[in-house]
Amino acid sequence: MRLLFYCFVCLLILNSDNTQSQTLYIRGKVTDTETKKPLCSVNINNIGVSDNLGDYFIRVESIKKNKISFSLIGYKSITSIINYTKDTAILNIHLSKKIVELKTVDVSNNITDTVFGNKRFSVADYEFKDDKLILLTFEKSLVHTKIILTDASQKILSSAELPDEAERLYKDYLGYINVICNTHIYRITIKNNAIHFASLPFNDYKKLIMPCLDTIGKYLYFSNYQKDYPEFTYYAYNTDDLCVSGFKTVCDREALKGYNMEYYFLKPKEQLYARKLADEYGIDKHKIAATMSGLTKSIFYTPLYAPLFIIHDTVLVFDHYNDAILKYDKKQRLLDSIPIDYNHPLKWREWKHEIIVDRETANVYALYQKNGFYYLKHIDTYSGKIISSYKLTSQNAEKIKVKNNYVYYVYRPFESLQEQFVYKEKINN
Repeated sequence: MRLLFYCFVCLLILNSDNTQSQTLYIRGKVTDTETKKPLCSVNINNIGVSDNLGDYFIRVESIKKNKISFSLIGYKSITSIINYTKDTAILNIHLSKKIVELKTVDVSNNITDTVFGNKRFSVADYEFKDDKLILLTFEKSLVHTKIILTDASQKILSSAELPDEAERLYKDYLGYINVICNTHIYRITIKNNAIHFASLPFNDYKKLIMPCLDTIGKYLYFSNYQKDYPEFTYYAYNTDDLCVSGFKTVCDREALKGYNMEYYFLKPKEQLYARKLADEYGIDKHKIAATMSGLTKSIFYTPLYAPLFIIHDTVLVFDHYNDAILKYDKKQRLLDSIPIDYNHPLKWREWKHEIIVDRETANVYALYQKNGFYYLKHIDTYSGKIISSYKLTSQNAEKIKVKNNYVYYVYRPFESLQEQFVYKEKINN
């Protein structure tokens, strides 16, 4: 009997060992969570990897619960637990990309190329016209100016003298290049490399065209921005049904409180006069009072800056007063709100309240200045973080623009007799 008992126990032990030593086969596919594309070379339990189609097949010793780990550089690792009932299991895995915040790195290659320069006159402003440049030039002052068309070799193709004192060049939302003068606006047209001017209605253009920013399909985007008021709204105009809808109001709440308080600082007679003007012109008395007190002309008032850009058919509003980049689709529906902090540097004066967009690459830069040098800090519009920084070689550069990973600007060396030239530098992102 004892012999039979020992044999029975040994048989149980052998059966148990056979169960533990059974092999479990696991197969499946590994894909990207967002793109749904297969991921190759995914490490699976350090005993296998996925192939070019994302498929994998591994063999493990079966235990009560199998922990299977999946890892790939740039993605979040996953550990999955399999409760098996058979010797073969199917396990499909989706990996999400890992977001890594990079430290800001200042980059400058110190290579400056002269885009255009002439010892007889200076460049006050410039705009890109296909592969050419349109230049606003002057010899002594902007009272007597010329428009010059030049090519990539700095050859002057044509020039034309302006009949009025010029202020700057302005490219409108339709892509036309115009000259803003004291009392006139001239549209520049180029035919066979010859420059022609067309006078535009000054007041109507400033009122109806300059507030317009960009278009997507049937929608035209504009704002009621006023430099002397700390609140404005972005609108979309539907050119099919002629409807206008406001979709984002930008407001500096603290500035608006101070703005509205100006009325109460006026003397009683001045308050009465402000109310009369408000009734006569249909304007808020607080706006009248702030104008009367000169608040918006003082050093204590900073105009709002929350620009709108359209990038890849997405509307981006850089709301620096709510510390967010707001993204809207073509129908002005809010898609995302990305938190930002680049507008609050440790030294607040360094932030120059200017966003520059490279239309060719869709890169977005915030402009800073330190010790006379400008810095272009590349903003990741998906994380809101600064991911790189480029320092311009020249101090006190002007009219900074970015095109196809090159930064352009107007500059004259300090204490030099040289005229103002146009330069460019390659940005290394």
